[in-house]
Amino acid sequence: WRPQRLADVCEQITLAARINAAIMILGLTTREAAAKVGCTQPQLAVWCSGQRYPREHNELKLERLLIAPALRLELGQSRSLIQGLEMMDD
Repeated sequence: WRPQRLADVCEQITLAARINAAIMILGLTTREAAAKVGCTQPQLAVWCSGQRYPREHNELKLERLLIAPALRLELGQSRSLIQGLEMMDD
């Protein structure tokens, strides 16, 4: 048995599981992740638990600001490269 990588199972797991995995891979707290996405911590917690599904614009922000950087980091790109990409987004 070996742990699955987010990159290998991303399309097979729920959005809540992808968000949780991305937060863990990036080493963020839920407060930091919420600030990054531009939502409140309780709102992010509800999405992470799977109790509610985010609206389309929030889902796109989650994908762009959390899940995609986590995939890049997991696939071996350095954190400094990801931080450079974040600066370009601003």
